[in-house]
Amino acid sequence: MITIVPERTPVLIETLTRLWEKSVQASHHFLSESDIHRLIPFVKEGLTQIETLIVSCVEERISAFMGVENNKIEMLFVAPEFFGHGIGTELISFALEKLHVKYVDVNEQNVKAATFYRNKGFTIISRDDTDGQGMPFPILHLQYTPYTFRTATVNDIPEIDRLFRETVLAVNRRDYTQEEVEDWVSCSTAEHLEELISNLYFIVALNADKRIVGIASLRNDGYLHSMFVHKDFQRRNIATLLLNEIERYARMHGIYSLTSEVSLTARPFFERKGYQVKSAQQRKANKLYMSNFLMEKHLTEPKVFL
Repeated sequence: MITIVPERTPVLIETLTRLWEKSVQASHHFLSESDIHRLIPFVKEGLTQIETLIVSCVEERISAFMGVENNKIEMLFVAPEFFGHGIGTELISFALEKLHVKYVDVNEQNVKAATFYRNKGFTIISRDDTDGQGMPFPILHLQYTPYTFRTATVNDIPEIDRLFRETVLAVNRRDYTQEEVEDWVSCSTAEHLEELISNLYFIVALNADKRIVGIASLRNDGYLHSMFVHKDFQRRNIATLLLNEIERYARMHGIYSLTSEVSLTARPFFERKGYQVKSAQQRKANKLYMSNFLMEKHLTEPKVFL
């Protein structure tokens, strides 16, 4: 049973703090015991002051709690003995339906939690190198969106190919000739896409109807091979969400320098995202040479506190 706490007694605050401590010990393996004890006063303060405090009970026993303020989940912790029982999912549903939550923060190193939120429709909108106390535990800021992301499969090839062709012919035609865009799309084959999906980190963005509305792919050397948003879904923040996911993946795999060959059309977007032009170049598509830019961005590496 999920209820909004009407009164926060000292006994309840102590009970929830102990639940938090056990939950963190079981899930936040990047934190030391001293880190956890250092955070306890902040947790108690948060439990006391948070705008809305919610608890979930199983057989009259508190199994989890959640704190919400200004449409944002500020805390959500489940007791270890209730991991995997669907309680976190129930709390998320309550937060979305009853409290109209839009945002949540999560430790980047807590991979299971980050994956959990992404599977519930939250996507990364920004990142901080340190936590709220300035310690070297990066924080991901997520927003609930109508889009979900997953890795591509060979079954997606027809839809990916269609998205690529339609987008280049419609969107990139603004900056290239008809002959150039037709030559560009002629590079796409089922065999080539299967090779990319097999060898790259290749993701797709899906809308509420499970239609692929965006794609992006990254090589393990940091080369951003491709990123396209469907022509009918331009200017809906999908490109930013795709790029955030690519950069998250890169950091998690120790890749801190990203390069990409960026079209005339996409250059302004990448410049807004911190990418810099290394050189202008002429690159061969299929038969024709086309203008683009070799661009690069250096991601922030983890800080080391001694």
